[in-house]
Amino acid sequence: MSLQRDAIAVEEAKGPYANLIVARAEDKDKPWVKKLVKAYQSEQVRQFIEAEFKGPLIPAF
Repeated sequence: MSLQRDAIAVEEAKGPYANLIVARAEDKDKPWVKKLVKAYQSEQVRQFIEAEFKGPLIPAF
C-alpha cells in the first residue's frame, strides 16, 4: 500500500491542517502537559514520522 498512490486525497504540505496537542485551560500550565509536548516534539518523534511515513506526513513542529 502506498499512501500517495492509494489516498483518496493528498493535502498540500503547507495546508491549514495539522494535528494539535490541546489541554483544558485549567491544565495548560501543569507539568504533565509540558512533558507531553516536549516528548511529542522531540527529534526522536520527528525521525520516526519521517522514517515510517516517508513523505505523506510531515512533522510540523
